[in-house]
Formats: sequence, C-alpha cells, structure tokens
Amino acid sequence: MNTEMRHGRYFESGRKLFFGYIPVAELRGTWFQMGRQYGALQKEELVRVLRFAEKNPESSGRTGSGISGLKRFDEFYRGMAETCGLSFEQLRTVCSLEPVRRKPSDGGDPSACAVWGGKTPDGKVLLGRNYDSLPEFAEILDTLVLTVFHPADGANAVAMFNWTGCLYLTAGMNETGLSLNLGDGAFADAESGRIRTGWLLWEFLLNGNDLAALRRGFAACRPDASCLVGSADKNRAEIIDWRADEPSEASGAAPNADFPACAEKYKTDRTLFQIAAVPAEQSWYVKLKGQPEWTEIPLMNLLKGNGELA
Repeated sequence: MNTEMRHGRYFESGRKLFFGYIPVAELRGTWFQMGRQYGALQKEELVRVLRFAEKNPESSGRTGSGISGLKRFDEFYRGMAETCGLSFEQLRTVCSLEPVRRKPSDGGDPSACAVWGGKTPDGKVLLGRNYDSLPEFAEILDTLVLTVFHPADGANAVAMFNWTGCLYLTAGMNETGLSLNLGDGAFADAESGRIRTGWLLWEFLLNGNDLAALRRGFAACRPDASCLVGSADKNRAEIIDWRADEPSEASGAAPNADFPACAEKYKTDRTLFQIAAVPAEQSWYVKLKGQPEWTEIPLMNLLKGNGELA
C-alpha cells in the first residue's frame, strides 16, 4: 500500500498535492473561482486531454451550447478558461470525453462489488469498482485527478475522480462519506434533451447525507439513459437501478468476498483503474493500470476543509 504524500503548488485558494501516484486538486470558493484554480493547477493535463480528444474524435462528442446544462458547472468551466489557456469551446471537447468513452458495441461494463460486516476485518463498508474503457485511453492515464470541491454556496464538499477536465461524475464521495459509483446499463432507452446522468449525480452528493436522501433523489428525477449506480454510506451499500422510462428501484447489495480478490477476479485487459471507497473513514484506495500497489488517499480532513491532512 502506497501512503506517501507530498505537496505540489498553490493558486489563489486552491492547491495541488500528491498521494503516491495520484494527484489531488483541492478547490474552494464560488464555482467560477474553483474553475480558475483548477485551470491553473491542471493546465498541462488539460492541454494533453484536448490533444488526445482531437486525435481520437471517435472518443469524444459534443455537449450542447454549454457544458452541463446546469449553471454552476458552466461557471466552473468559464473560470477554467481564464487560467488554463484553452477556450470554452475547447473545454467542451475536453469535457465530452467521459460520456462517450465507450463505443456502443464495446460492451465494457465496469464491475463493482461491496464488502462489509464479516467480510472486512473491521466490519466497515467498502464500495469498489473496476473502470474499463477503450484501450486508447491508457495514453492519458496520468491525467486522472482526484478533485475536492468546497463550494461557497453551503453545499456539501464533494470529492470526485476522473480525467482532467471531465467533471462528469462517475466516482464521488461527499463530506458525510456518502459515496457513488456510476456503472453502465441499457443505453437503448436513452432520452435526448435530458441533462446527462453524471451531472445529476452531483446534485445527490452536494445535497444528500445518507442512502435515504439518495433514494429520494433518484425517485425525483430521471436520467438520460438507464444505468446502475453503486451507492454506500457508513452503514450499508445499495445498487440503484436508475431508469430513464420508469421509477428507479433500490436493492440491497450482498456483501462480496474480500475486495482485492473480487477486484482482481473481474479485472480485464481494458481495466484502466480500480477504486474503492470506505465511507466510514472517508478514504479512497486507487490502483492505476500498470502500477504494482494500491494508493491510499485519506480524504476526511480534506473534505472537512480544515487545512490538515489525515
């Protein structure tokens, strides 16, 4: 297990640090201000992701006249454009990588598992997933970044892990430990014109504190395409069958066997990274393809925003 931590640099109210192989960007302020911080701290990586998208047009798409359809995230990207040297239009291309990272025929669903009770040494809940993608994405594996957001509007602090410039939420945890992993589903029922699933998931973490709040959120709105969402708080995990054309359903996840064995069992040659959340500790464990060990990222104090590292 890699637990090494080192400091990077600061820009305005944001900072960059590293846990093992994983860069962490901690941001605070309005969404526009956080965008400025992110753009400055991740400038080189943003350019690399843009060049990758331009070279692989089949792996990127468009997201409409804005970025997300939600003002706060569009403001984030406008702030980013001020400090990273890319235009808003170029950032739209960067952002569009995540929703279309698989071809429709690819069939590469990420595998997930949940562990708790007698399946872990201390009984704590662990929610994990393997992230599979098109092979060419391995080229930008080192642009993955864990970002911690401290919104000035009073919403929960939220951590998310994705490609630099892609805020489409696929793995997230908030300051209460509430955690989400976005899986794949049956995209044949996709509804055009709706806000994309990964943007709606932000709302649940910004405003929710437990699985009950999540269920209410899933019941209140429909995604643009049906999908399975792994969710967990410090007490248990659930799988949400979030449907585009009918009410969502929540099912209790059965605790799997020990996580490392489960994660390795379902890993494929297209698995780019593996990630596991421990809500009670507010920690993430991440392993990138080709790396020999997992990196532990203690998020508790980062999410609390007290300036100290756990």
